[in-house]
Amino acid sequence: RAVLYRSADPTETLVQNFRIHPGMNVSLGDKGIVSFLGHEEGAPVPYRIRIKDGEQAKELKNALDREIEFVKSKDS
Repeated sequence: RAVLYRSADPTETLVQNFRIHPGMNVSLGDKGIVSFLGHEEGAPVPYRIRIKDGEQAKELKNALDREIEFVKSKDS
């Protein structure tokens, strides 16, 4: 499982691309900020994604949580 994040313009390249790992912890902050620890070139990197709509931010958090649970179930 992986996170692929593209800009709004479909002709542009990927903005982020990394694998979901079982230790990820996703949090939902104020003003639609979704935060988690990802990895870039093997090093941990904190990510904060601002979503315009609070409901969409909750949906993103829930989707990431579901994928993390899936990865955890495959690891055990």
